[in-house]
Amino acid sequence: KMKTKLLCEDVFVSYNTSADDPIAERDATTPPYTFDDCSGNTQDLISKITKSARQIRLVVIDYAGLSTNPDDIRLFISLNKSIREVVVDIGHKVEVYSRYDLLKNTKILNKFRCR
Repeated sequence: KMKTKLLCEDVFVSYNTSADDPIAERDATTPPYTFDDCSGNTQDLISKITKSARQIRLVVIDYAGLSTNPDDIRLFISLNKSIREVVVDIGHKVEVYSRYDLLKNTKILNKFRCR
């Protein structure tokens, strides 16, 4: 779905964390694992983002797919300047949020507080 419907170049999977765990700490102590057609875990995602010279559109499935902690989302976006947009796939449609909106608009950030 991520590559075919949403046209993602890379797909990163975190299978052993909670939606409220700090993004930067996810998968830091998880043993390595592989899934077919997967580019890695959250730590691999962070590495790719921090090394990228390109602007990044981060795509997540559902709001909880990124985090349920708005403050952690704001911190993650502020530290990773290459992230320009976050796209949230909510099944029947996608919602697109700019970096500015995620850093400044509390109403949008509170949509992630969904569990």
